Amino acid sequence: MKIGHGIVKKYSREYHRTLKTGEKKKYTTEQIQITVPKNEDIYSNKEKLK
Repeated sequence: MKIGHGIVKKYSREYHRTLKTGEKKKYTTEQIQITVPKNEDIYSNKEKLK
């Protein structure tokens, strides 16, 4: 098994929406970003770069 190092960033956001019934509802979204440096790239990429 190969082990690589990367940077993980997690973003979250809350927002409010008003429904058709007039009721207000709160939603939360999350996004996770993983950055892997090229020298730490352990995944095999079969594509050929031009």
